[in-house]
Amino acid sequence: MKSSMYSLVLIGVMLICLTSNKVLSQKRDYRFLTDSLNMEQQLDYEATERDFNRLGYQFLRLQQCENSVQTFNTASLIFPKSWNVFDSYGEALLQCGKKEEAMKMYRKSLELNPENTNAKEVIKKMEALSKK
Repeated sequence: MKSSMYSLVLIGVMLICLTSNKVLSQKRDYRFLTDSLNMEQQLDYEATERDFNRLGYQFLRLQQCENSVQTFNTASLIFPKSWNVFDSYGEALLQCGKKEEAMKMYRKSLELNPENTNAKEVIKKMEALSKK
């Protein structure tokens, strides 16, 4: 019960920061969020990778690019071995016009999962466009 409450509080604080147009600055704000919940030693998340993915894509649909990018950035800190998070992060960055950063995320996704056909295709298209 305690860990699910922390998870809800963590997601709530993140949503408040995102929807109030305050951009979280990666690890510093991640530490702030976890420290403020006294979760220094043992972090147990009820919020899943899928929850973050849905939130990030919801922000994209609402044309709130920075919020979407920040959501995927946060997800990448919490789920650093998830190729899917980095793939989605790359997509958000690309849709927000941040091509160089998007390429890095697609490459990270491909590094984590060499079978990721989406990342392969996007990287190939981006490289072809950059040669023109």
